[in-house]
Amino acid sequence: MKKKRNILRNSFFNATLQIETVFYLIQFKMKTNFTYRLYAYSMHKSRTALFLFIAFIFLIGLNGWGQSYATLGTGGTGAQYSSSWANPYRHLYEDFRGQYIFTVAELTSAGLSAGSEISALSFYVRTKNSTGTIENFTISLAHTSTSNFSSAFLAPSFTTCYTGNVTTVANSWNTHTFTTSFTWNGTSNIIVQSCFDDNSWTSSDEYYYQVTVDNVHYTFNDNESGCSMASYSDDTWRPVTRFTYTNCTPQTTYYSKSSGNLDDLSTWGSNADGTGCQPANFTTAGVTYNVHNNTAPTTSGAWAVSGAGSKVVFGDPDATVSFTAGGALNFDCDIELANDGTLNLNDNNMSLEGDIIRSSASAIFNPGPSGTNTITFDGGTDQYVNVTTAGGTTPADADLSFYDVVVSNNSTVRLYYKFSNSKKLNINDLNVNSGSTLHFISD
Repeated sequence: MKKKRNILRNSFFNATLQIETVFYLIQFKMKTNFTYRLYAYSMHKSRTALFLFIAFIFLIGLNGWGQSYATLGTGGTGAQYSSSWANPYRHLYEDFRGQYIFTVAELTSAGLSAGSEISALSFYVRTKNSTGTIENFTISLAHTSTSNFSSAFLAPSFTTCYTGNVTTVANSWNTHTFTTSFTWNGTSNIIVQSCFDDNSWTSSDEYYYQVTVDNVHYTFNDNESGCSMASYSDDTWRPVTRFTYTNCTPQTTYYSKSSGNLDDLSTWGSNADGTGCQPANFTTAGVTYNVHNNTAPTTSGAWAVSGAGSKVVFGDPDATVSFTAGGALNFDCDIELANDGTLNLNDNNMSLEGDIIRSSASAIFNPGPSGTNTITFDGGTDQYVNVTTAGGTTPADADLSFYDVVVSNNSTVRLYYKFSNSKKLNINDLNVNSGSTLHFISD
């Protein structure tokens, strides 16, 4: 018989260590819902070995630190289950397609927040009836404003997160670890599409489900393309689903992705390629937004960035970036034109409360092309606008034309420029309001 030798409790790690005379069960129940169970033989003979073993546990767990689970629905004794309807493992047919909507309220209540990175999704199999593998099993996620199905399958811009051949396991969560993670924006519902396209069939597993209100669409058949079948049935039995996710810690540096509009938070991530945790807003202080990875980024409309000490950097050290505004720009922060970066206002208005810093001789600030816009400097303090670098010349040695320049809010603007070959700085309409000052400085 095993006897407990000692019980240690450490409130910092919220952990319980049970040390037994023959086998030692070291079990950490973290607040992030993951559990480590490791066994060691006769470790009571060496306290040093015990502490080294504990340190090893934390070292191997570092990569998963912060990972959490959110379960939508309940399973187990007394729970509802079925082998039919919108069953993601309905292998009584060769092909299946199901769509399941999860609302903002559900996701938030389960612990997810804006920027949560979903890295896996699981369904619970109560009884396994299928044999062999389910081939070409695919899981895709997307944001949607739709809360309930009213007609056909939805067709948002899906992210294909997982594709593979699946062999299910009974009485267990069947987890599908994503090859492409999905970042939740915190404001939209999530639609999950689960489908497979097989060439054979066996039988359908029993799955736990939750009764919802028009949150489910599904269809099944043989000899079709499973993930694109169009005919559908409505259902209220949504599979009990577990999301594996990581809530993001706010970062001070973000990078734009290779696609997407810059005014969309989901276009930004904490990793250099634009993946990772996205910002919660464009208003946090002390954040740098680096426009990278896309040679021709734009916005879908107006874009506002603010926050004391924040900055937007146009320019990628590895590629030429030419940004063209798709609407008015309101920057209550600094702008830096770096490397070969170009800021094209495209005749859109811009309000600036910070500086324009041109840190590269090849960077370009282009108000035009035709010059019908207003640029307002209203920071209420000293503002420095560099259309050239110190000792440099304007790009392409061309005239630089502003249509309408307004200096307001008691601002002092110092406009630095230098031209060669008789090129000019043109301002069509200049308005310097009372209490404000505009300095032209040619170096």
